[in-house]
Amino acid sequence: MRILYAAAVALLGSCPAVHAQSDAPPSQPSADALPTLERIPELMETFEVSGLALTVVQDDRILIANGYGETEGGEAFTSSTSCGLFSATKVLASLTYSKLHHEGQLDLNAPLGAYIEDAPSAWENIPFFRLLNHTSGIPMVVNREDFGTFAADSSSTNRDIYRKVRDEPLDYEPGEFSRYRQSGYAIAEMILLDRFGQDFRIWSAITWLGPPG
Repeated sequence: MRILYAAAVALLGSCPAVHAQSDAPPSQPSADALPTLERIPELMETFEVSGLALTVVQDDRILIANGYGETEGGEAFTSSTSCGLFSATKVLASLTYSKLHHEGQLDLNAPLGAYIEDAPSAWENIPFFRLLNHTSGIPMVVNREDFGTFAADSSSTNRDIYRKVRDEPLDYEPGEFSRYRQSGYAIAEMILLDRFGQDFRIWSAITWLGPPG
């Protein structure tokens, strides 16, 4: 049977002792899940995570819905504790783009030159999908000194990020490596807005919060 792990993690600093707080009816997880569950306190300490919420789903049953550790305010973490999803949303983003591709509204195999009028020559033949799997070679933006300015300015847009990185040389040849970077997703969102006139928040709401089908 296929097991899907869904977790929301808050990076709030390490905590010395970690215990699970369950607010779900008890159910028996599969043997395959147990080693991972037993390692959660160790992993939290290693990665300095003080609290997280974890759900394990098998078929149509919720096997585990636990909280581990504490919030920044010292409250016990439960499966209902609100916390930031941050880059976990990239999974939903990729599935949103995949759905648009299968509906014929967006071609993930098309080159960026087909979507960005002023794309630099080094970008023109990079397929759209490489923005999503971190293989485009487009430079990282969040490690630039002036990224803090973008983040602090509520009027900043993804096009500002594009302008920042478009004239930079590629970090590597497209497809040569897979290296985590935010720039690809910012540019993908820019393309979505340019093509459809609606930003990613609208599309994700349509895809994930609208009626099925």
